[in-house]
Amino acid sequence: MRVTELTVIKNLIENINKTRERLNETQLKIATGKNINTVSDDPYVANSVMNLRSMINRNERFQKKYK
Repeated sequence: MRVTELTVIKNLIENINKTRERLNETQLKIATGKNINTVSDDPYVANSVMNLRSMINRNERFQKKYK
């Protein structure tokens, strides 16, 4: 099977774009100091974080109510 020059170029461009995406994601994590910036980064962990925040808020309201 013959690999054309166009196929090689398309593969090269695709690999460059994937590398650029990974670089952008890494730079965002470094800039924000967060591993998860959107829910789609890790839905399971994001859900856990939201549940924990909700529990903390309920506990804080409870403590204020009974002080």
